[in-house]
Amino acid sequence: AVEDQDHLVRRFALGEVILAQGEAADQVILILDGLVEVTANGTVLATFGPGAVLGERASLEDGRRTATVRARTTCRVVSRPAAALPPGSLRELAAGHRREDGRRHGEDRGAA
Repeated sequence: AVEDQDHLVRRFALGEVILAQGEAADQVILILDGLVEVTANGTVLATFGPGAVLGERASLEDGRRTATVRARTTCRVVSRPAAALPPGSLRELAAGHRREDGRRHGEDRGAA
């Protein structure tokens, strides 16, 4: 990953891991451009693009990532501390992502 000057935006190359399942975490990410693939235990759950917010479950559950997010294309993401967001908003995001868990290879249509 390469950071922009402001140290908030990071660039990822095709195939690079952005978030790793099982890692301790307190950040959420916003996809600025590009596509990412979400997998859990080796199973593809979804594909997300610009505007998707990911990583909220770790802050709501046990503090560990529940899935891996990998760049499907080159992409840019911005990360923020989950604690900076209202807990109700994080719960809404998590509920939307749980609905996505049953879909394989589904393109994000703003559900995040």
